[in-house]
Amino acid sequence: MNPYLLTSIVALAAGPAVMAVAARRPRLSAAIDGFVMVSVAGLIATHILPDAVAVAGLSVLAAAAVGLAAPLVFSRWIGWQRAADNHALLAFAVLALATHAFFDGVALVDGSGHPHADGGAHAALAHGGRMLALSIVLHRLPVGLGLWWIVAPRYGATVAALALLSIAMTTLAGWWTGAAVVAGAPEHLLAVFQAWMAGTLLHVLSGHSHGPAEPADLPGATRRRRVAVAAGGAVGAILVATLSVIGTG
Repeated sequence: MNPYLLTSIVALAAGPAVMAVAARRPRLSAAIDGFVMVSVAGLIATHILPDAVAVAGLSVLAAAAVGLAAPLVFSRWIGWQRAADNHALLAFAVLALATHAFFDGVALVDGSGHPHADGGAHAALAHGGRMLALSIVLHRLPVGLGLWWIVAPRYGATVAALALLSIAMTTLAGWWTGAAVVAGAPEHLLAVFQAWMAGTLLHVLSGHSHGPAEPADLPGATRRRRVAVAAGGAVGAILVATLSVIGTG
């Protein structure tokens, strides 16, 4: 099995376990937020988008912008239309995550290596695909953590587990059906797809904290959270820098 696919599902399933620990240690949740935000945003800015631009030109930035803005506009519209129906909002959120997970699965195929024409475009796409797959794996832990945090207290552990299972299954479906699509897709379209997925990942990162926080009225709570976020972000920056050195070595 694709190691990126397997790791992404394991990271998703680890959300409830991390949630149990983070409930007692809010600074751990803050550090995870900082790590994921910096590492994923750094990989997008230094690897995924530059590689996509190298293949298809600056036009791919429009795809990234659509990936970033469209889910935000749509989710806000749905929110205003159904503000009084929390159950419908939650169902929509899970459906949106499942849809995103399907395209995650397709992108994980792109990160596992696939046939393209030889040359610089092939190298850029392969490298961008690997970095995109790594970004997907990294953001899966806070997705699992956040989904459990929202669903379990309201509907119980069984419903929360089923929600996580739906995300895992749609990821598998994307990976299973995406292999043939990726293998025959033109390099230009793959570069656009990578840029679009980068935008959707940035949209996920633009959300709120994915775990419990210390009460704001506790002495030093805000400062401790900022320190934890900065520490996690520093680890994320080290990861991005290390991958950059390896990639150019």
